[in-house]
Amino acid sequence: RCGVDTHLPGFLTMASRQFFLGGNWKSNGNQALVKDLASVIKREAKSNADIEKVIFPMALHLQSLVSSVDGKLCSVGAQMVSEYPKGAHTGDIYAHALSDSGVKWVLVGHSERRKTRGSTNEVVAARMLVALKEHLKVIACIGETLEERESGNAEAAVFKQLAAVMDALYHTGNGKDTHSIDSWDCLVLAYEPVWAIGTGKSASPEQACLQRRELISAMRADLVLFSQAQAMHCAIRNWIRKNHGPDVAKAIRIIYGGSVKPYNCEALITKDDIDGFLLGGASISHKGEDFAKIAKSMQAHWNETKKTKSKL
Repeated sequence: RCGVDTHLPGFLTMASRQFFLGGNWKSNGNQALVKDLASVIKREAKSNADIEKVIFPMALHLQSLVSSVDGKLCSVGAQMVSEYPKGAHTGDIYAHALSDSGVKWVLVGHSERRKTRGSTNEVVAARMLVALKEHLKVIACIGETLEERESGNAEAAVFKQLAAVMDALYHTGNGKDTHSIDSWDCLVLAYEPVWAIGTGKSASPEQACLQRRELISAMRADLVLFSQAQAMHCAIRNWIRKNHGPDVAKAIRIIYGGSVKPYNCEALITKDDIDGFLLGGASISHKGEDFAKIAKSMQAHWNETKKTKSKL
């Protein structure tokens, strides 16, 4: 069992970290989805009240979501932030422009931007620091490719990305290390194994029978995947404990971003070191209803862990 508090079982230590659910729309969505999601968030507010929720729409829809969604129920985040200040940077969105518009969170280091948009470890760290300085909260994404996993280099690849994020927060002064973050609630790590991220495509009615058989096969495969997910989350937390101390390791939230769906989220959220999810396709499927279903499942487990902890 992985955990930084040796006096409590892992799942009770986990209960001190608020569960987090992020929805990354990627290059999807429209004004109709903004309206639908705002309605779902409001309707289901009581069913997931203890889950911190953030939606990351396209930049085009940021202001619409900020205006439509009650910020007390769900925050709005940007999928990208520039490492540069305002000025002659065509196409960029600088950090203050986001915070000034009511945006609360930003994504940095998503695998798609690492692969095709030049988001190196250095760029990811720079964007994170710029965002934090502007009082934006950050999800920093890390994860290995299929090639890195199959070659036995998964942990090495993830730790290299993790070190770039965590080490950038620390600086040495007066003979001791200090970190440039107000609270560890301001930073969430998202482990997204690149090889496990799904396409989000839905089957046609003609494929329904085949889909059911594939679902059973997928659920069996998920058991292996979930074990791998917990193992990597545990390794990440142990790396943080070793390099930055037990208090940081205990406080920081590590969420999972590999093809989470309503049917498999319950098995994942019970893992000791998984503190939530970064959804892709499931954040927009069925007009936002799947996002709400997953939040509700997370709330149910949160209630159970709190109930168990109160009896000790």
